[in-house]
Amino acid sequence: MYIFLLGYLLTVVRIPAVHINLSFLMHEKLYHEASVYMTFGKNKGAINKFSKILENAKNIEESSFITALIQRATCYYREKMCKEALVDLKKMDTQVEHTRSYTTVNRRIWPYYMAPYYDGKSPYLAVLHGSVLRS
Repeated sequence: MYIFLLGYLLTVVRIPAVHINLSFLMHEKLYHEASVYMTFGKNKGAINKFSKILENAKNIEESSFITALIQRATCYYREKMCKEALVDLKKMDTQVEHTRSYTTVNRRIWPYYMAPYYDGKSPYLAVLHGSVLRS
């Protein structure tokens, strides 16, 4: 639902500009706010945060710059989640190594390209990482 709302905002809302302020696109706090809106949309005040982004964009010439902001924000937050996921994987891999002698299955966690793995706690692991069972 939020994605459709965002698409509507991007096509309907045109912000008149005095000049282009590209430094607005590089602001980390706005990256975070836009990406929280795009990625989760469940957080309280996500719509308010996004409307603040639009208010702050008064110097942006066309809505295409808003689109660029959203794309950059999404990439920024996905990168952040990747880093967190790698830390989680290292912890899980250490736990697997520690319990290996007590199990009959030789289990090893592999990143990115193997079968889907989901631990029930970290939803991004299901997308970004995988596991393989070896006997």
